[in-house]
Amino acid sequence: MAPRVKAFLIHLAISATIIAAVLTLVFVYWYPAPFFDYEGAWTPLRILISVDLIIGPLLTLLVFKPGKRWLWLDMAFIFALQIGALGYGTYALWSQRPLVMAFAVDGFYVVNPKDLRNQELPGWLMLERSWQGPAPVFAELMDDPNYHLRIIFDGAPDIHMLPKQYRRLGEMTARMAPRAHDLQALAAQHPEVAEAIAGLDPAVLAETMALPVYGMLKTGTVLADRETGLPRYYLDLDLPALLSERDKPEAGLQGPVEETSE
Repeated sequence: MAPRVKAFLIHLAISATIIAAVLTLVFVYWYPAPFFDYEGAWTPLRILISVDLIIGPLLTLLVFKPGKRWLWLDMAFIFALQIGALGYGTYALWSQRPLVMAFAVDGFYVVNPKDLRNQELPGWLMLERSWQGPAPVFAELMDDPNYHLRIIFDGAPDIHMLPKQYRRLGEMTARMAPRAHDLQALAAQHPEVAEAIAGLDPAVLAETMALPVYGMLKTGTVLADRETGLPRYYLDLDLPALLSERDKPEAGLQGPVEETSE
């Protein structure tokens, strides 16, 4: 085997191992399905894969030649390029990862660390949350009836971005239920809904609440347990876009919609 090809294959194997470790972090811990699609994390991942798995080994194939003058400088440049792409891509994916899935007003909102503006999560949430995917919580409305005006005119953060308003889901399921959608009833009017729930056991639909999940780039539907409020299934179904005002549920016990942050 030619030295150049051998160097290429070794470089490719090392790069593939590193990329595999990063992909495990991304798809198992940081962005478990369906949150990768919701948050649109493809851009930093494409850069990482393109440079570290494709461009880096190919450059080695082009420049590697035993005894070549300044070969070490060429290889140092290639490694620096790869390390830079790896650092940028990994940091971008980590800093934009879905940290919390907060129910506020009409559905769940995916929150990443940047949304929290350096605010700390409640101690109870840090102790109880799983490190796989976002922590589901309930975002309590502010007592201040004018807070929505502060959001509009002063740039105050939305309710789902305020950790001090987070509550345990299990204590708030009665306030979530009025905003749930009846998928079985909607299936008779909307083929998209019928297709989405075709493979689900009717007992599962009876035991869960169908609520929107608002991501950065995509909206889906979560089936949350009626007792605990915890997610059980996710559907590729954008209910807010699909339904007319006539189809949407009445405002729940959180208060009138016009007094909310959303």
